Amino acid sequence: MTFNWTPLKKLDNTNIELVDSVLYDFESAAKKVGAKKINFENLSKDDIILAIGGDGTALQAMRKAVSVGAKIVAVHAGRLGFLTDFHPKETKQIPQLILNNQIQKDSRWILETTINDQTVYAANEFSLADRFSGQAHWFGFKFKDFNAGRFMADGVVLSTSTGSTAYSLSNGGSIICPEANVAMVSAMSPASLSFRTISVPIEKDNISLECQCRNDSELIIRADGQEANSIKMKKNEKFEFTISRSLNEVTFLRKNEWCFFTALAEKMHWNEQY
Repeated sequence: MTFNWTPLKKLDNTNIELVDSVLYDFESAAKKVGAKKINFENLSKDDIILAIGGDGTALQAMRKAVSVGAKIVAVHAGRLGFLTDFHPKETKQIPQLILNNQIQKDSRWILETTINDQTVYAANEFSLADRFSGQAHWFGFKFKDFNAGRFMADGVVLSTSTGSTAYSLSNGGSIICPEANVAMVSAMSPASLSFRTISVPIEKDNISLECQCRNDSELIIRADGQEANSIKMKKNEKFEFTISRSLNEVTFLRKNEWCFFTALAEKMHWNEQY
């Protein structure tokens, strides 16, 4: 049984030759096993997105894959690459590995919210902040409709377990195993050191991020760093939006020898001798 696939290349102009080489190698190998290249709009369940780049490209693929159930194969052609496990030199082997079922499935849960009647997904995190950095307001969050914390900061972030190695980590959060059903609330540049990242179970509509503005402002909701909505605010006006764990998950197809903890140790240089 063969498969359909579509490519997703990194957005910037670095490593163009490498990216094109990976795409050529995969397409050539895919033809040999009868795999068909299709357009993004024709993606359906169990089709494959070939993501060539770094974590940003993999995140983009996750947001595209979640609504249709497509699988992701991620080839590393970027910088850090927590989510991209295949080396470019392994590209020619991938179609045959998929055909022979010599891969493992790595499922990741993601977040969703509704903005202007549209579902918006975030694989790493949702954030709420002033459009202009350095503008502090009163931020907080609710857990099951209970006010769980209020603090002065530049913004507030709700991260997935996958996103624990991204924005959340730079905010002082813990690293969470991707399989854990735990989200993390962290503050962006809090005015008080007393606020620390909080881990909470994530369910349907059980967490809200909120802000009370100290002056006339424009708040921005970002999904994985991409602007999702802007809200004009008056002084002392309050705003909140609710976030859920999506009922849909995203599945990566990985090498059989891939392991999250091995990849983590490699990326964080934990095993190096000094």
